[in-house]
Amino acid sequence: MPTPPAPPVAAVPAQAASSGPPPDYLATILARLARYKLYPRAAQLAREEGTVHLRFTIARDGAVLRWSIIQGSGHERLDQAAEQMIERASPLPPLPPTLGGDRLEVTVPVRFALR
Repeated sequence: MPTPPAPPVAAVPAQAASSGPPPDYLATILARLARYKLYPRAAQLAREEGTVHLRFTIARDGAVLRWSIIQGSGHERLDQAAEQMIERASPLPPLPPTLGGDRLEVTVPVRFALR
């Protein structure tokens, strides 16, 4: 039985510049993360659901400098899946030229929900 697709993720800039990143750049990041998100089969069979709040820092060239789970889902398998997602998705798209600074910190809620 094929694994159902994982639901999309959403991003919120974490302490970004006052103007924040352009919405189309955030959409690009979200689309990339969604391509690498996998809902672990064992978690599905155990009916585990939850949201992992993942914070990461993107360098100007798109490299993920660091990441951390700031709030876990309550299920180790889901937390690990969020960690694996950011590792597989790296590097992310480079920061747009219109965005000042040499890095951007983003917080992403990664939701795992059964249908």
